[in-house]
Amino acid sequence: MKKLHKECKALWREAVIKKWGFYCEFCGAPAQDAHHFIVKSRCNNLRYDVLNGVPLCRNHHFVIHGNTHDTLTRRDIEDKIIKGRGRKWINYIRKNAPKKVKVNKQWLEKTIKQLQ
Repeated sequence: MKKLHKECKALWREAVIKKWGFYCEFCGAPAQDAHHFIVKSRCNNLRYDVLNGVPLCRNHHFVIHGNTHDTLTRRDIEDKIIKGRGRKWINYIRKNAPKKVKVNKQWLEKTIKQLQ
């Protein structure tokens, strides 16, 4: 299953950049990372959902994960993403975040097909 997760992750990142653009949603710099708006460890249902992906530059991805001494906060970045994407998007995220899925080989294979 490790190989399937790796494939999903690569396809998801590619799909996020394709859908949302090649630039950081916070500052407009080139995006090096695709960030999970709802953390993947908290929500398998949205783990490979392209709508849960956010293109970010490395600096702002580090800010979100607390790996910097920047004065910006995770909330500053999240607020700008929510404002930019709108109410319909955040309602979708909030509605789907609590849903539970069983991550198994079949689910991963189905997800790969959807992302391709």
